[in-house]
Amino acid sequence: MDEFHIKRTLEKLQSEPWLLEKGTNYMRQFAHDGTGISVSHWSHLSVGMHAHRYYEISIIISGGCVHTYRGSSVPLIPGDVFLVAPGEQHSYTAQLPVELYVCQFFAERLADEILQMLKSVNQPEDASDAQQNVLHLDQETMEEVVFLLEKMIREQHGTAADQRLVKKACLELILVNLKRVHEKESTQGSSLFADEKRIRIQNTIDYINAHLDERVELEALAKISCWSEGYFRAVFKEVTGFPPVEYLNRLRIVKAIEFMQRENLPVSAAAMRVGIYDKAYFSRLFKKVIGCSPREFRSGIVS
Repeated sequence: MDEFHIKRTLEKLQSEPWLLEKGTNYMRQFAHDGTGISVSHWSHLSVGMHAHRYYEISIIISGGCVHTYRGSSVPLIPGDVFLVAPGEQHSYTAQLPVELYVCQFFAERLADEILQMLKSVNQPEDASDAQQNVLHLDQETMEEVVFLLEKMIREQHGTAADQRLVKKACLELILVNLKRVHEKESTQGSSLFADEKRIRIQNTIDYINAHLDERVELEALAKISCWSEGYFRAVFKEVTGFPPVEYLNRLRIVKAIEFMQRENLPVSAAAMRVGIYDKAYFSRLFKKVIGCSPREFRSGIVS
């Protein structure tokens, strides 16, 4: 599987010649096999404002990120899909943990009827430039789309004509699925309650980020959401894919790693910066999340 682990601002991406076209903020495709179609599997992604000369479809698999596009910033959750048109600026800001598939393609390679589907999916329901027009896939549709994306990743390692045809066929099937979801949402109308849940959970995540070095109680998070603790716990897992405590613990470990890497802090100091003052507990939690002890991880950083 092609997997890119990238956490960069646009300024840092300027030093990656394989990623950005020289002298521009246009991002290059990741695969070049003559199809004009590329698929990659990202994790822990933050990328500053950039654009492409091609269309891009992204699907959030786990965790979430804040996507900035057409003048608005929207938190995205597992199952969300968005389409970015050529030449339009957008960016990602990762929320831990985050995993997504990215499919890049040039529309002129598609059949006319598929191109019409693409245009219908990309057309906002109103004329507002702030409309991101995010689609949300149910579990069954998401599994089907991921299956097709994985198939495309396997095929793009070769250069045979039949492999290029398979990639194109998979992309067209993905667009058919997105068109159906788009039509269903347009007919039924987006769920105001689902939007409200997303907003309330994002408010609690904002609180977690702002108070990461403090004791964060489930009761306080539930109060922010204006739900009972039990219902808040269930909705938080539905939206983020993780129970609140597990999300908080993972976020603390990753933030501690950032302090160890960027500021060269000792393990104990990094732990305190994320609100964990028991060194033994931090070590156990670190090993559970990362798979090795903090000292083993730090030795790897140093070496």
